[in-house]
Amino acid sequence: MRPAARKVLEPAAGGEGPGREEVEEAEGQAAERPPEAPEEDPDRQVPRTRPRARREAGEMIARAKAEAVEIVVGASDKADRTKAEALEHSAKVRAEADRILDAASAEAEARLQRAEEEIARMRKEAEAWMRALRIDTNAIWGERRDLLEDLRAIAARLQEAASRAGAGSPDGSSR
Repeated sequence: MRPAARKVLEPAAGGEGPGREEVEEAEGQAAERPPEAPEEDPDRQVPRTRPRARREAGEMIARAKAEAVEIVVGASDKADRTKAEALEHSAKVRAEADRILDAASAEAEARLQRAEEEIARMRKEAEAWMRALRIDTNAIWGERRDLLEDLRAIAARLQEAASRAGAGSPDGSSR
């Protein structure tokens, strides 16, 4: 706000301050007036000039830009380091996972090999039991046939003896 507008807006002694209408009127008057040029002090050796202010502003902007570049470069370097660390960590984790996978795969292969060997051993054992069972079964059937033949022979002899004994007595009784 311009100085003239500030004067108009200052409260009167003992008053509450300007109202809305007074503020709007003061702003309108300030907008109509040309800006006041800064007064130069004749005792000063270097007068205030715009080129000096522009130069100082340019230097401030240049310093601010340089500082911003340093911040961005520093952040970029930190991001690059973090990315490199992440990639290194990722590589380590991947290598460890591959090692664990290889070890698990080798152990699974060994277990499978042992299981297949155990199955083959058990199969051979079962086949041996089956052969022994067949041999025993065949032997039992052979003995059964022999017993049946012996029983038939005994029954035939008993029948023959009974027939002879019945033929010797008239009533068929042998006393």
